[in-house]
Amino acid sequence: MGQESKTRLRVRIDETDMAGVVHFSRYFVYFGIAHWELLKSLGISYSALESSGVRPTIVVAHCEYKSPARYDDVLVVRVEVSEVKEKSVKYNYEIKKEKKLIATGYVIHAFVDVNTHRAVEIPSWIRERLEVFDERTNA
Repeated sequence: MGQESKTRLRVRIDETDMAGVVHFSRYFVYFGIAHWELLKSLGISYSALESSGVRPTIVVAHCEYKSPARYDDVLVVRVEVSEVKEKSVKYNYEIKKEKKLIATGYVIHAFVDVNTHRAVEIPSWIRERLEVFDERTNA
């Protein structure tokens, strides 16, 4: 495994169904929160991305649910950069409650031009920071 970033989250009541179980769609929100925390830790802000004329756009999202999370659970979302390509980045995710695995997944972001919405190469200043976390770089 490559280097990683971890984010702690507490499940709120509005994220659950009538049985108090986290709704499946919320896991993608948790992935997104961890993703942006990772980028912030690398000195990459959304406003800096937009100012540079690019934005990451989700092109693939996958989640496997292993065990239910419930209201007021404290979850740890682990994210790692697993692959940096010319125009896209793949992030792997793992959500745990203490040592119990709750969900795993991955998301692929393509970088697009903010005006044309066409895929573009990842700017070098972003690539350099992401590759610090890339498994291949740290193998």
